[in-house]
Parts: sequence; C-alpha cells; structure tokens
Amino acid sequence: MTHAEFDDYQNILLRKVVGMRDTKGKEYANSENRFANFDRTAVELGLTNIQVAWVYVKKHLDGIASFCRTQKELSEPIEGRIIDAIVYLTLIAGMIAEGEEDENGKDREAEMRKTLKDKNVGKHQPFEYDLTKTSPLDDVNGTK
Repeated sequence: MTHAEFDDYQNILLRKVVGMRDTKGKEYANSENRFANFDRTAVELGLTNIQVAWVYVKKHLDGIASFCRTQKELSEPIEGRIIDAIVYLTLIAGMIAEGEEDENGKDREAEMRKTLKDKNVGKHQPFEYDLTKTSPLDDVNGTK
C-alpha cells in the first residue's frame, strides 16, 4: 500500500469511527453526559468510569489480538473491532481530560479546546504531523 493509498484508507476508517461515535454514543449514554453509561456501570461495580471503559476496549483488543494470531474473524468483523477500540480509547482520553487540572488549576479539557498542539514532536518521532491543519480530523470531515 502506498502512502497515498494508506492516507485514503485511514481517512475512510476515521470517518467510520466518527460515525460509530455519533450513533452508538447517543444510544448508550441516554443523557447529555457523554459518559453517563460508564458512570452508571462504575457506580454499580465500585469502579471508575475509566476502568469500565477499559474493560470494554479490552474486549475488542483481545479480539484484535486473536485475529493477529489466527487471521480469522470469529464473532464480528475485525474492522468493526478496530473501530470500536478507537472509539473507546478516545472516550478514555476524554474521561482523563475531564478529570484533570493542570498545576495552575486550569481545566485541561477547556485548555485542549482552545488549542490543539501536538507535544509529540522532535527527532525521536518516526514522522511529523502536518501542522498546517487546524485539526487532525480536517481531512476526515472535509474541512480542508
């Protein structure tokens, strides 16, 4: 697969991730709080919402690992498992951002919304992001 072919594939995959987030997220949360279903389950089990989300993502990661070992899809298509895992990982990132404050007491989530800067830059990185894009989803959403 060439770089251009992979870029196209990745953009299609990320559109599917956003689509899954939008459909399942509304169905499962049943609330304005995006993490409501995780919060409810966390209270029932005596866990944090992040731990509950990890259990969900781990199920998909186990399925992906099985596919990597066997090259066989068992209960659901591998692409669906990958999409679900990406969605759950972004949910975990959101939960972390929601609960964190930086050393100056600023809400990390609010700060992230103001500016999306990639701190993973430098010679140690295998590649660099295109900093001309205002959002990593510009290509996915067709805004650039």
